[in-house]
Parts: sequence; structure tokens; C-alpha cells
Amino acid sequence: MSVRAALCSAVILLTLPAWAESPTEWIELGARVHGAFGAFIPIGIRIGLDAKERIKADPRGLAVTYYTGEKAPCPCIADGVMLATNASPGQGTLVIAPEKAPAGLLAVAAEGLGMEQDL
Repeated sequence: MSVRAALCSAVILLTLPAWAESPTEWIELGARVHGAFGAFIPIGIRIGLDAKERIKADPRGLAVTYYTGEKAPCPCIADGVMLATNASPGQGTLVIAPEKAPAGLLAVAAEGLGMEQDL
């Protein structure tokens, strides 16, 4: 990971709510789940936490469909969303759509009831 990407990741992680895991714990968990800590995992974590807060979701109460944008460099965002929402492919609550996100968007994460968060 480049120094710039690491710095951006650290800044995003430091802005996570205090009630969440510590930045170090998020990094360790992200690296364990993703295979290495990708620079876009913090973006997905932030999006997932924001979505949970906005819709007042219960733990394990979200079903997420993730659409990768044509310019997204990697699936790190999806792994970050998965970590923050507790949705997972194994539970059937996280689906990576075969369709791409609309042009011009990095990604789209849609909640099972139709609420969408464009990135």
C-alpha cells in the first residue's frame, strides 16, 4: 500500500464513531477478511456504518446488494460494507450483483428494502 493510501485510510478510520472498534481493530479485521488491508476498505466501513445508523438497523438486520462501478479499482469497498453491516455472502445477506453500477459512480450499495446509497 502506498504512503498516500495508508494515510487516507488512517484518516478515514480515525473519523469512525468512538463506539465502534478502534482503528487498529478495523485494520486487523479488514486485513483478515480481505487478505490484506486495501485502501478502500475504510470507505466501505464508513458507508456501512452510516447506512446502519440512518435506517436504524438491528445487528444482522441488513441485506445488502453491492454494485461495483466500472472505475472501482477493487472490491475493497464491498468488504468494508460487509464488515460494518455484518452482512455476508455466507448468510445470504450480501450479494455482489453481476450488473455494474450506473456510469459515473464508484459503487452502489442497496439495502434489501430498496434504500440506495450512491458512491
